[in-house]
Amino acid sequence: RNNDEGVSHRKTYRGREHIDQKNGMKRKRYNTNDRGRYHHNDRMRGPKNYHHRDGRRSHHHQHRGPRRDTQQGPQRNHYGKKGGNQKPRYIQAGFAQVEGKSLNIIIANNIKGKFNSFYTKIKGLLEKQSFDAIVAIGQFFSDQYEEEDLYYLNGKMRIPIPTYYIKFESNQFTEKEIPDNLHGIDDCQITTLPLGLRVCTFCKSSMKSGQFLRQSNNFEGGLVDLMITHDSPANILQEVEAPSQEIQDVIKSGKNPNAINVLVETICPRYHFVSSEVFYERLPYRHHYLMTKFITLGSFGKSQRSSYAMKIVPRLFCTKEQYKANPPPVVTNTPFKAIAQITPASLESIKERCWFCLASPKVEKHLITTIGESTYMALPHGGITQDHLLIIPVNHVSSTSIADTTTQDELKKFYKAVSSYFQSKNQNTIFIERCQFSTLKPMHVYVDAHPLPISCTFEAVVEEMKKQADSLMIFEENESLISPPTDQQAYISIQYYNCTQNKWSYILIKHLPQRFKMNYTREVLVQLLNLSPDRVNWRNCTTEKQDEIQLKKDTIKAFS
Repeated sequence: RNNDEGVSHRKTYRGREHIDQKNGMKRKRYNTNDRGRYHHNDRMRGPKNYHHRDGRRSHHHQHRGPRRDTQQGPQRNHYGKKGGNQKPRYIQAGFAQVEGKSLNIIIANNIKGKFNSFYTKIKGLLEKQSFDAIVAIGQFFSDQYEEEDLYYLNGKMRIPIPTYYIKFESNQFTEKEIPDNLHGIDDCQITTLPLGLRVCTFCKSSMKSGQFLRQSNNFEGGLVDLMITHDSPANILQEVEAPSQEIQDVIKSGKNPNAINVLVETICPRYHFVSSEVFYERLPYRHHYLMTKFITLGSFGKSQRSSYAMKIVPRLFCTKEQYKANPPPVVTNTPFKAIAQITPASLESIKERCWFCLASPKVEKHLITTIGESTYMALPHGGITQDHLLIIPVNHVSSTSIADTTTQDELKKFYKAVSSYFQSKNQNTIFIERCQFSTLKPMHVYVDAHPLPISCTFEAVVEEMKKQADSLMIFEENESLISPPTDQQAYISIQYYNCTQNKWSYILIKHLPQRFKMNYTREVLVQLLNLSPDRVNWRNCTTEKQDEIQLKKDTIKAFS
């Protein structure tokens, strides 16, 4: 058929031909794999757009995305093809939010159906300052309403700002039609609001709570903006000056504090709000490199403060600079380390299952090459190469920085002996320690030792590590030893020895994500040594026990 621009369309067995009758040009756009990628001319950009030679769009084709007629050069579109930039992550997630823009949010507690008085105050506040949304925690609805309050539920009065309430068993909307600007958030799940805020709720849905807690082990920390609960976690008042007795009594009266402990430590929310009867704002506390602000709110209409206004850039849109900017002046350690103090009985149980405790039946003793007074050296099960070594404290400690003086002195002797051995083979040496603290199951720290070719410089090591690192990790480089953090922050410590210059260099990597990939340092070594990528996984590097015994004998002979 013909249209006003003089272009006819006819179907073919593979797609649709576009014939420019005025210019005698024929173009075909296929409806299968090439859908949306056909360019009529250089002005055409983006999927499913058809532009005529004069720049006009054909009304027979759906237009998606902004017009890009003014772009020049071989840029890339949303699909990686020429014609436009790659979609930002917030557009990929379906949001129209501008990256880096902050939101003004009000958290309000226990409205309990007093909509007229509540929204009257909100309207007065909106005349002075703009807000993007209200997140109503606690009891939002009521069994009995005043006539003016019902106007906001039946639509006679408009809710002036988008309001989100938590849908638990006793807090359900019972009217026929949901009014504009009122939205429910399911309990016991993580929800991403249209604004981009990620909200974790754990309130009163007992049937869902157990399943949600089991699933929480798979959650990644640091991605939740708001966490909302009806109970406070146990020991939240540790590490800070004790508040008034009234606040202590209310905070300690929770029914399920230990479950919330587990959830908070796993999710690491940026804000944790508790629906309570008192207002209390704790000093921010640290999870690894993440920080959480804990706030309880009183009920609306009573003497205690019941709302909290804040400005926040959702983590989904947060740039690296914004996430690190303006840290609070005072931050405490996590209060939860006092919850799970390791008892002697539990520590013995952990040692029995540990791969590196010499008394454990799980230790593969045929891999041990040298045992000192407080440190020993062994071959790894599934080493990257045959020269891969492990240097391990005898005591079950989570970090070499908290080991006793005897252990630290002996570690230095092992470093010197190993680096001298590889220097005799004209090779540089790298020592890698990764520390991940846990209050529930303390790990047994070990140090990877591996030779590097003489062409592999310290700068090359730093570059490769930064290339594979998370964007929020912080690197400290120095020619003198950098002391690891002692406040239970996770870290990676690198010691590099240059055999030709007889020079040591050091790297300390901090702000590791809570669930950062365990194979990070192996990936770096595999790249530096130009090995097959499958050697990143230690399971692909294992050999028969007889081969490991022979390799152990060869290693002992080489060091003797």
